[in-house]
Amino acid sequence: MSAPAINAADVAARLETLARVLHSLGRTARLVHPPGRQPFVFVRNDADPEGIVLREHVIASPDDNGTWLYWRSWAEPIAADAAEAAATIVRCSAGSRHGVRPGPGAGDE
Repeated sequence: MSAPAINAADVAARLETLARVLHSLGRTARLVHPPGRQPFVFVRNDADPEGIVLREHVIASPDDNGTWLYWRSWAEPIAADAAEAAATIVRCSAGSRHGVRPGPGAGDE
């Protein structure tokens, strides 16, 4: 099976949806489209009551079977649905209370 074609408009639409859902859940989230690089959503948990700020980059891309997924910057799939991905990101960004730590590069913007 050949890799599915990736349409830049599809990627942007999926990432914008994720950013909106994350924002509604109290996270700072913005679409970043650096020249010559894959666009991503930059996520930050400014409101953490312990004062620990975690950052993450999330991309949208199909997997080998053509199923669109949201992915962590270290190539770990999160979920296919924006609401489910956002819930997972929010849960994990409360890391210090749950013993979860961000993956490699999660603090880099």
